[in-house]
Amino acid sequence: MTTRSTGTHWTSTTPTFRSELGRRRGPRKAVPLILALVLAMMFASAAMSAVRAGEGPSQTSTTTYIVQAGDSLWSIASHVAPKEDPRDVVLWIMQHNGLSNATLQPGQVLIVPAGR
Repeated sequence: MTTRSTGTHWTSTTPTFRSELGRRRGPRKAVPLILALVLAMMFASAAMSAVRAGEGPSQTSTTTYIVQAGDSLWSIASHVAPKEDPRDVVLWIMQHNGLSNATLQPGQVLIVPAGR
């Protein structure tokens, strides 16, 4: 440690522990803020996932539909749930019937939401 004289008092030119600690406070204050932002984003993401899981026809009751020549998932969705978004109904029909694509065969029996 180096010292110098300022008249009658001796002072240290080496930084003290307290002054070094003071320089570190800025970034440490940011940690709780960053943590709070990350947690808020996680909660928002979980809430959006819960909303998406509930998308689709609001009906829980189902009926069957026999595919006719010329039918498509879109036309069936528009017919069985005309007040719903057809995209959501098509996805619902695909999920509930184990369909991996939109190919349908005449005579195929599909589970669809009950008439809306």
